[in-house]
Amino acid sequence: REAGRFVEEEPHEWGGDYISRGLPAPAAKLVRSASRWRAELQRVREGSDGVGVGAFSGWKVLMFTDKRRELSLKRILEAGGAKVLATRPPFASHTGASHAFMNLAQLKTADADLLGRLESAGVQCLTTDYIPDFLMCDSPPSPRKYSISEKKDMSRV
Repeated sequence: REAGRFVEEEPHEWGGDYISRGLPAPAAKLVRSASRWRAELQRVREGSDGVGVGAFSGWKVLMFTDKRRELSLKRILEAGGAKVLATRPPFASHTGASHAFMNLAQLKTADADLLGRLESAGVQCLTTDYIPDFLMCDSPPSPRKYSISEKKDMSRV
């Protein structure tokens, strides 16, 4: 009001430095990610028709998670532009899938064949922890850190 005009939005938006200043590091990281993604999606939309633009645009996902988290993860992925192909094995077809999010605790020995087929088809088989870290990190985290194969190998040690 004092300025007699609209002020610049960015310094005052939720997620800007103004809001995140003084917060504990994990909370500040979460808050900053909202602003970063808004700016990134705005930039991408300006260079395209804006249809289907989201944090997970282009992802084609298979899910094998516990029932308790399945619906919320599916909603997050779809809201971000991913296409969820299936939420339960056996996956009739993994053709075209780019990611498979799995709960390591649910994988049984019988699922090793499924995991091998998905990985040989070029599907990134990751723990569900990758999803929030992808959203909150300033640059995409290394998928290797979330690789189901890597985690399975480490759990045998």
